[in-house]
Amino acid sequence: KLSFDLRGLDADLIDTMPLFCLSLMKMGAGDLSYLELAEKEAGCSGGLSAGLESNGRYDAPDRLSPFLNISAKALDRKLEEMLDLLTLRLTAPDFDNVKRFEEVVMERRVQLKGGIVPSGSSYASMYAARNLKGNFALGERFNGVSKIRAFNAFADDFANMRPQVVDKFLRIKD
Repeated sequence: KLSFDLRGLDADLIDTMPLFCLSLMKMGAGDLSYLELAEKEAGCSGGLSAGLESNGRYDAPDRLSPFLNISAKALDRKLEEMLDLLTLRLTAPDFDNVKRFEEVVMERRVQLKGGIVPSGSSYASMYAARNLKGNFALGERFNGVSKIRAFNAFADDFANMRPQVVDKFLRIKD
């Protein structure tokens, strides 16, 4: 597991992070399409994933500690191959494939909408707690109603917003 401290990330990039994580794992990288990369990953790993978390301390509730976590699993004999693919995903993601990017966004939008009813109480709890502490607010932006709203806004205006979002992705990556 790799954890990247996001405390130094520009504030205007925070709400882009859930989409960045998704795109990092669902787009191609280097010279490989998403399908080629997924096939290679399936052959050497038990999966790669990216997620966000916001940790805090009881005695310092407004001290924000956001992290991007990258997880990967592989057998010892496949470890080097998996690490090469992970390095490719992290250093050379392909955010230029407009068709694939739109598919990823629209699929995730449907998944998020479908999860509202079964996870409604969880979303409501996160949304209500967002005003209690800074880390709760950040966690809600990463995983709550705010994330769903951001995905919907982006999906609704994909063609116009895509260049700005890709620019933010490149700033995050660098």
